[in-house]
Amino acid sequence: MKDSHTHLQMYPPEILPDVLRRARAAGVTQFGCCGTYPGDWSRVLEIAQIEEGVEPAFGVHPWLAMDATAAGIALAYEALRSFLFENPIAPVGEIGLDGARTNPKMQSEAFEAQLRLAQTFGRGVVLHCNRAAGEMTAFLKKYAASLPFILLHSPNITEREWREFAALGASVSIGASVLQPNRPRIRALARIVPDDKLFYETDSPEGRTAPEYIPRIIEEVRLIRSV
Repeated sequence: MKDSHTHLQMYPPEILPDVLRRARAAGVTQFGCCGTYPGDWSRVLEIAQIEEGVEPAFGVHPWLAMDATAAGIALAYEALRSFLFENPIAPVGEIGLDGARTNPKMQSEAFEAQLRLAQTFGRGVVLHCNRAAGEMTAFLKKYAASLPFILLHSPNITEREWREFAALGASVSIGASVLQPNRPRIRALARIVPDDKLFYETDSPEGRTAPEYIPRIIEEVRLIRSV
């Protein structure tokens, strides 16, 4: 099994080996590990080099992009270019848009700059999308055809919005929020996304989850899809 979206770099180094031991004991042996800003990319890469099954990705998260300056985004762009050049299969992520946060202009500039790099290097993207589906699909329409994959990480979108992403070839990773009966959007996605576009994640350590939760998430999705 795979945890398609984690931030393993956010665990204290002394705790991470036990987190991964418990995950592997639960049958989770692959981990997508997304960076969030240039300052954590080296740690993401280090973990991928020393831990089997960890797949690194590099990007600037919209929560951090919104506080950046134009000069800061330019520096991050050049740093990302270097990391992608040196890591020839790494996706670009976690990137995206968050309509619940401030400074949409800077978020959009950072998002499109990173989409351009993904296009240039022929990399897939791992996306954060919250209350910004329309804006995000507008950007993706310019780039989707040249991206190997588009993975929406536990997105806050409606069924209608999903159909717009699906038309662009997107996939979805379902997280631990699907375990909560009061999260109708993600549970609806768990029911309607085709099997070949459906993945699973924990976003750990966010939300007090861990990769060992993946079997529980998969079982819940199976139950939802069986009704």
